[in-house]
Amino acid sequence: MAAAEGRSAGVLRFCILGPLQIRHGHGRTQPVRQRLHRMALALLLLRAGQPCPREWLAEALWGTRQPAGPASAVRTCVYGARRSLGALQGRLRTEPGAYLIDAAEEEVDLLVFRALDARGRAAWDHGDPAAAAALLGEALQLWREPALQDLPGTS
Repeated sequence: MAAAEGRSAGVLRFCILGPLQIRHGHGRTQPVRQRLHRMALALLLLRAGQPCPREWLAEALWGTRQPAGPASAVRTCVYGARRSLGALQGRLRTEPGAYLIDAAEEEVDLLVFRALDARGRAAWDHGDPAAAAALLGEALQLWREPALQDLPGTS
């Protein structure tokens, strides 16, 4: 078992370094079946812990071809994404004019990757190539395939 996978056993992990997945403890995954719900969730996970304005989400989801009433369309899309989270739906919060996914750094594979990368680079800068190699190797193990590969326009 890879070091990164072993560390996450028994914990929640939002995975975007490959196809979008929500992994619960011991390898159980929770599907997000609807493409638009996966896209909304992926966008929120890219900015985990930060409010994402409704207008930003509309632009990211539909670009210049936004539906009539984009605020309502975003609200409906986020509602579907929230429902697809099941027991985790409380993690997707509504804020004034924005939405936020409440996820800790260790719960989002991209954020874990960035932290390991930073620690690996710091180890290298401090003259510890063995630690740098171990940390950067652990970071690379988080990548399953191209990031968000199952979403349109990302491959």
